[in-house]
Amino acid sequence: MVALALALLSLAAGPVVDRLLLRAPAFERGIDLVVRVGVAVLLLGLLLPEAFAHAGMWAFGALVGGVGVGVALHRFEGRGRASTGVIIAALAGHALVDGAAIASDPDGHHGLAWAIVLHNVPTGVAIWRLTRARSGEQAAAMLLAGTGVATLVGFGVATSILGVLGHDGMPLFQSFVVGILLQPLLHIRRRRAEGASATSEES
Repeated sequence: MVALALALLSLAAGPVVDRLLLRAPAFERGIDLVVRVGVAVLLLGLLLPEAFAHAGMWAFGALVGGVGVGVALHRFEGRGRASTGVIIAALAGHALVDGAAIASDPDGHHGLAWAIVLHNVPTGVAIWRLTRARSGEQAAAMLLAGTGVATLVGFGVATSILGVLGHDGMPLFQSFVVGILLQPLLHIRRRRAEGASATSEES
């Protein structure tokens, strides 16, 4: 439950972190480095080796599948011409998976839950910046709140989902989530730069 609360808090902190980052570009670079390195260490150093030890090459297949889904989700989330419904659906799907993943590692022993907490910091900033620049602060706040609700729903229904997977399927599910989380790390800086550019144009 602690990891879930922190994941929601890191999303909700998007507006505050955004103001800090806009005032201190050097701080933005530091946050970027901490998130990239922290998530990579948690996932590649702690979770994946254990998943491969239990599931072998099946874990690799799940990882590749997760990367593919991550590419699709973030492509829809970042498309300026995509319909609002498609963008919201992509964010909701991502948040549902995040909530279920936290439920699969509630104490953070495998590093997955803490990786999601870190990952949500730039996610919250990106949602706030891009949505505020295009649709205003009220829409940005509503989208952040909706993403948090979707995370809670994913966490809540995860018990039945994870029960179907069983002990043998857990490493595959976690490897799949790792793939989703790793892909957007390459685009954190670009998405935030786009949000900052849109904000400056608006002002």
